[in-house]
Amino acid sequence: MTAASARPARRRVSCIGLANTTAQSDNSSFDIVLAYFRSLYIFHQNSIRLLHFVNMLAHMLSADKRLDAELKLVGEYGLRCKRELWRVQYALSRIRNAARELLTLDEKNPRRIFEGEALLRRMNRYGLLGEGQNKLDYVLALTVENFLQRRLQTIVFKNGMAKSIHHARVLIRVGRQPVNIPSFMVRVESEKHIDFSLTSPLGGGPAGRVKRKNQKASGGGGGGDGEEDDE
Repeated sequence: MTAASARPARRRVSCIGLANTTAQSDNSSFDIVLAYFRSLYIFHQNSIRLLHFVNMLAHMLSADKRLDAELKLVGEYGLRCKRELWRVQYALSRIRNAARELLTLDEKNPRRIFEGEALLRRMNRYGLLGEGQNKLDYVLALTVENFLQRRLQTIVFKNGMAKSIHHARVLIRVGRQPVNIPSFMVRVESEKHIDFSLTSPLGGGPAGRVKRKNQKASGGGGGGDGEEDDE
C-alpha cells in the first residue's frame, strides 16, 4: 500500500517539472521573438532617420545651387529683387504647361490648332521664338534667360543707351517716360521706337544742369565734360 501510494506522487512531481520546463522554454522563445522584432523596429526607425537626413542634405545642396543661380541672374540682368525673377519663372511655367497640354492632343484637334497657333504668334511677337520655330516643342525649350533678354531694361542696355544694366534701370525709372517699368516686355515691332526723347539732354536736346554749369564756369566754352542731367 505504501509503494502503490508513492507512485502517483512521483508522477505528479515529474508532470509539474515538465510543465515548468515547457513554460520556461515558451517564455525564452517569446523573449527571443520580442527582441528580434524590437531590433527590427529600431533598425526601421534608424533607417527612416537616415533617409530623412539624406533627403534633407540633398535638398540643402540643391537649394544652394538654386540660390546661387538666382543670385547670378539678379546681378546679370539688374533685377531689384528675386521676386521679379520668380514672376518670370511663374509666367514661363504657365506657358510651358499650356504647350505641354496642347501637345497631348491630336494634331488635327481644333483646340490644338487654334490655341497652338495663338501661342506661337505671341511668342514670335515678343521675340522669344524665331521665325522658323513654329512648333510647340520650341516653347518647351524656352528658358528664363529668353524672357529676361526681352525686358525693356535689358534692351536699353544692349542698345548702348546706358553705361550699365543698373544705369538702364535708372534711365527708365527716373523722369517722365511713357513707359517707366523696367520689366516691360518689348515686342519686336516696338524695339525700333526705343530712344531718348528729343527734349532730353541725352537725345540732343537742351543742355542739362551740370553741362550748363560747366559751360558757365569755362566762360561759355565747350567745357561739357561733366555728366548731363537726365531731364
